[in-house]
Amino acid sequence: MVQPCTQFLLTRAVHVRAVKVLRPARLACSFLCLMLSACAHHRRDRAQAEIRYDLAVRNLMEHPQIAFKEVEKALRLDPHMHEAWHVRGVLFHYSFGRHDEALKSYKKALALHPKYSEANTNLGNLYVDLKRYDDAIVQYKKALNNVLYRVPYIAHGNLGWAYYKKGKLAEALDHLNAAVTINPQYCLGHFKLGQLYEKNKQHQEACVHFSHYRTHCPERAEAWQYDGMCHAKTGDTKTAQESFQKCIEKSAQDITQQNTCKKLLNQFKR
Repeated sequence: MVQPCTQFLLTRAVHVRAVKVLRPARLACSFLCLMLSACAHHRRDRAQAEIRYDLAVRNLMEHPQIAFKEVEKALRLDPHMHEAWHVRGVLFHYSFGRHDEALKSYKKALALHPKYSEANTNLGNLYVDLKRYDDAIVQYKKALNNVLYRVPYIAHGNLGWAYYKKGKLAEALDHLNAAVTINPQYCLGHFKLGQLYEKNKQHQEACVHFSHYRTHCPERAEAWQYDGMCHAKTGDTKTAQESFQKCIEKSAQDITQQNTCKKLLNQFKR
């Protein structure tokens, strides 16, 4: 028969062993709870960041100040959101003209997501604006190396323009033609090709692309102006007049553009 005092010691020893077993389990449980709480908090922040990001994108063109406020909120909630860094760069680049800040934001987006071709393309555009054409070419090629890039024709078109700026006309034409081959309705590609062929005194080829430009983007008055000017150079007076008249009609909200086309049309009526 165990003495009462011994019984107490043995009971305590069992309790101590139980505590030693339970303590790690409790710690693990507490850690798991903290992790789950942190994950839930992160998911909430990420969801809120995505809402702010969507609002930024919606306001990007017409209300850049609002877009900037929303993208900053998104980045405070989730500083690792590469899409938000990219939009921040777009705003600094195109809306505010702050190239240093745009450069930092594009690079941050690419540091977080090295295969983010949209950021490569816009960083390339920034380098073109800074006349850093070799750096721009590197970025456009990186965008094109990503087989998942959804709009490679944009990178091809911009790469062609960067080569043109470097004085490499053959490479420029190759990439611009690739752009409109991938997307025959790519208006800017046709516009740039028209300009390049015209500068190279290849007026017939230029007119083909200016015609594609106004066909695929008929609401752009400028497209009709360039189409008219090109056909005027080839001696196709009738087509030139028709295009200038269309330019006048399409530029009702742009008096400067309308006056330009009126002057061009009047030259053929004298």
